[in-house]
Amino acid sequence: MVTGANGLVGAAVCRALAARSASVRAVVRRPGTAPSLDGVTEHVGDAADVLEGADAVVTTVHPMGSSREVQHEVGVEGTAALARAAAAASVARLVHVSTAGSTTAPRAWATWRRTPRCCPTAAATTPTRRTPPTPRWRRWVA
Repeated sequence: MVTGANGLVGAAVCRALAARSASVRAVVRRPGTAPSLDGVTEHVGDAADVLEGADAVVTTVHPMGSSREVQHEVGVEGTAALARAAAAASVARLVHVSTAGSTTAPRAWATWRRTPRCCPTAAATTPTRRTPPTPRWRRWVA
């Protein structure tokens, strides 16, 4: 199952899985927006409704252009709820693809990820962290 299947990353995940002949449940909010590929079935609505029998969940949801509060609600709280629902449905794997903008410390994470090669201006003016922030995903499934 792939959430955010109509987005840039979600659609790429669907294409990659379909190329490997996987059966994909593409979860989207708007009908007709999932990739139209062999082996990909569009599901509109709540991801928790189509978890049953899934081998894995890849969640790529990010509310582009939304307020910071909405990004946090969807990216952090929504992912936590999906992780709990996936665990309850005995899904073996959960892959979470997100953005630093949905966490409580986006600047620290963005600073850690910058290198002079990809972002010379920011890297030259921003101190670089040697390690990423501590992951918070462990508390989501507890």
